[in-house]
Amino acid sequence: MQISEFLHQYMDILLRGPARDKVAQTLRRYYPVLQAKRDGEFVDLDGNATLYAAGMKDGEECQVRAEEYKHTSEVRFSLT
Repeated sequence: MQISEFLHQYMDILLRGPARDKVAQTLRRYYPVLQAKRDGEFVDLDGNATLYAAGMKDGEECQVRAEEYKHTSEVRFSLT
């Protein structure tokens, strides 16, 4: 299972819980990033990798943080 798919399923579970309003509000401006504890500190995991490739094991300590979407305010025109 890819990390991005895992995060999607995890967010679906949170959206059905008691904090659903806060989670939904957060997901409007931010996207979830899975972090795993490596050498005593949390590091971001690539969402395109699988859980196996990222070295995730059952019972391993991890957390999800929110990262703001990067919006580009570029106006593009086509003259043709």
